[in-house]
Amino acid sequence: MAMTVKNNMSATSTLNRLNKNSNATAKAMGRLSSGEKITGAQDDASGYSISERMRVKIRGLSQDKQNLQNGTSLAKVALGGMDEIKDSMDYLRELALGAANDTMTDEDRAISQKVVDQLIENIDDIATETTFNGIPVLMPMKDGHAEYDINADIVFVIDNTGSMGTPIGAVADGISSFAAGLRAFGANVRFGLVSYGDIRETADTAKVRKLMDFTEDEVAFAAAVRSITATGGGDEPESGLDGLMDPEKGAASFRFRPGSAKHAVVVSDATFRDAPYESDARYSIEETIDTMRELGIQVDTIAPTRESKADAYNEWKQIADGTRGQYVGVNFSDTGEDYEGRLQELLKSFKIGDTQDLYIQEGTKANDGIKFSIYDFRPQVLGLRKDDPENPGRWLNMKIIPRHAAVEALDTIDRALDICLGRQTTYGAIINRMDQSFANVVTQEENVTGSESTIRDADMAREMTEYAKHNVLQQSAQSMLAQANQNLSSVLSLLQ
Repeated sequence: MAMTVKNNMSATSTLNRLNKNSNATAKAMGRLSSGEKITGAQDDASGYSISERMRVKIRGLSQDKQNLQNGTSLAKVALGGMDEIKDSMDYLRELALGAANDTMTDEDRAISQKVVDQLIENIDDIATETTFNGIPVLMPMKDGHAEYDINADIVFVIDNTGSMGTPIGAVADGISSFAAGLRAFGANVRFGLVSYGDIRETADTAKVRKLMDFTEDEVAFAAAVRSITATGGGDEPESGLDGLMDPEKGAASFRFRPGSAKHAVVVSDATFRDAPYESDARYSIEETIDTMRELGIQVDTIAPTRESKADAYNEWKQIADGTRGQYVGVNFSDTGEDYEGRLQELLKSFKIGDTQDLYIQEGTKANDGIKFSIYDFRPQVLGLRKDDPENPGRWLNMKIIPRHAAVEALDTIDRALDICLGRQTTYGAIINRMDQSFANVVTQEENVTGSESTIRDADMAREMTEYAKHNVLQQSAQSMLAQANQNLSSVLSLLQ
């Protein structure tokens, strides 16, 4: 090999190897100190990307566990309050049973009434003061404030043409359970009744008729529905829009309570006259929608959806959609359809305002959670109190004086107990679901963590071997570099 001094190739080559060994030693030290074989995207770009996504999911799953634990705690607090309210209602029922017995005098009942009043006050205290992290769990909130006045005013607008005999009876049969369902929503509900027929007919039964103003007595209301005579008709469309819009007898003529949920429920087996398409029609779809929205009335419709006349019957859906109401279709036949069942189906879509939906985020993606409702357990919602007609804004407690009042109170308490038990079982099911979800999240976290560890974590024994190897090579390269530099001094012997 030639002897040169300008380019010390052996030193240069040794220096390159020294740098490589130094870098390898530094990487091994980084893995040993961090416990990770991928310390950055430069080590393994795809592995780093996969691992980082897994780490994000692991952190999300960890938060999900906390969310579910908090949600379970909230539900258990609510369930505990429900248990206390149920115990109070059990005691109320005992008092009402005693007062319903003629061996008790009105003086005795007056003493029991004092206990009844205190128990109702206790139920109110439990409902308004049971909270979790400042959130009421037995009383819904609206925009951060308690919603104390929950009223629902509902006008039934019923087609009374000849083919409506079976549907009218079915609606009458379903009113009691419909009203009970609304009370379960927490509503203080009133019903009104309008009937209409074919505007071309001259019979009194065919005209728009205001049969009953608002009442809280669903028994009397059901009787009024049964009194409707289905007659006339024989053609279509009918005067359905008149039933809504007539300023003296239609739904628009009723005096709804300020702040109440306002509904007009149309029950029909035919479409309606629509101006300007029918010369004798007084109202159009657009005019009806605008007026109902201005009055704040949601129009809910129960009408047929026969394929042969689907376009016509969808006009009722257009009214419902335009007023933010609900449309429930029926497949009408000669024997009539289950309008009672459709009434209950409509009930499921009602939003009166007594519930507040809460979401427990149980997944790592948006809207991946458990939704459940905060129900209203205040006495006025359960039916244990009513409005004082002489003092608006005040409540009258349920009475057990005289004996017939105690008998009525028993029926009221039984309905309230059914509501309470239904909600308790709902919350029990929700707690079970959250427990199962928590177990699932724990399993997911364990599996994802294991997968991330396989990709990211360092094999410490292997990395220690690599570190020792490169450390020895680094020291060897340093010695050889010194030797290569020393070899240049041999050139000086030629100059002597």
